[in-house]
Order: sequence, then structure tokens, then C-alpha cells
Amino acid sequence: MLADFVLDFPVPPGENHSQDLWTVFEKASPVNDTFCAAKCRESINCFDHFLSDFGCYYVEGNRSRLEAGTGHGGTSMWLSELSDGRNLSGKLIGCNQETDNASSAGTCDPPVMMSEGLLRFKGVKPDWRGKLATISFLLMLEVGGQQFQSEADTIQLRQGPPVPNDAIGVLMMESQGQTSILPCNFSIDSLSLSLIH
Repeated sequence: MLADFVLDFPVPPGENHSQDLWTVFEKASPVNDTFCAAKCRESINCFDHFLSDFGCYYVEGNRSRLEAGTGHGGTSMWLSELSDGRNLSGKLIGCNQETDNASSAGTCDPPVMMSEGLLRFKGVKPDWRGKLATISFLLMLEVGGQQFQSEADTIQLRQGPPVPNDAIGVLMMESQGQTSILPCNFSIDSLSLSLIH
């Protein structure tokens, strides 16, 4: 899902919204990036966080509506058709395509242009090193002849089923029709489950 997000006037935490994405501010003292990042990770509806002098700004959203592809309103705008002259494309690094030749040097060229709100990468072959591969994804926005490139987002691939210590999870509690996430850290290995609250 690709969507524009505008850092808007924040709303109190826990409010329901008709928008796809919104900004939340929560006071904190003392405040640091580690604290803001941990609070965002604990919330299933938090997409990102920003640090301020007096607390944390969070980008929150209606995850179920966004993942279902039904959201189109409020501060979130689907980028299926950029009417303001912007072009969006994406590029993978660390792979080859079926039509590539040996001179491609592990880059899927050319960048894939967006169509109908999707970046479709076809015929991608990861550059496997044994049973492991790493692919990097770049998002590029072109506006008025200038090109802006996101930081590379790394995708780790492994052949076969995941090993137990790769499992992650969230503990959720339901009470009186409300769902909340329990703050905790846990790890799973092949022998035991450790839960720290």
C-alpha cells in the first residue's frame, strides 16, 4: 500500500477516526527516541514516530482498512493516480530479472513505474548465497525534474521454513469489547519460551 501522509494537527491518543492515517501526540517526560520507538512498536496501529521536545508524535492508521485496500479519505491519499505531475517508481537491488544479462551486476533494472497504485516486480530472482538472500528496496519520487530517493529498506529472505528464534509476536488482551496490547518482551528458541513483563 502506498499513501501520502501529511503531519497534521495531532489528536489525543485512542480516538477513533474516519481517516486512513492521522497524527497523535502524547506527552512524555523524560522523552527520547528509544521511548517513542518502543511505544510505537507496542501499538499495532502505529506506523512511525517522531520525537519532539515535550513528547512523541505518532503516525497511526486504520490498519485493517488500509490492508483491505478500502481506504481513500481524510489525510491519506492513494497514489494510484498522481494528478500533480509527480512520478513514483521503485527499484530492487540484490537480484536479477529473468531478462537480465550478466552485466546487470545484481540490480533489477530499470526502475518499475507505478500502475494502479501498485509497483509490480515480475520475474525477480534473488541473488541467493546458499539459502540466504538480501534484497534492498528503494522508492523514488520525481517532481518537476528533481528526483527524491528514499533510504534503502532491506528485505531478508531465507529458503525453507523459519527457524523458531525468528518468530515474533504481540500479546493482546480483549476485555469488554476492547482490544489492547500488553507491553512485554518475549523470545522463542527451540527449547523454551521466555516472557518478560
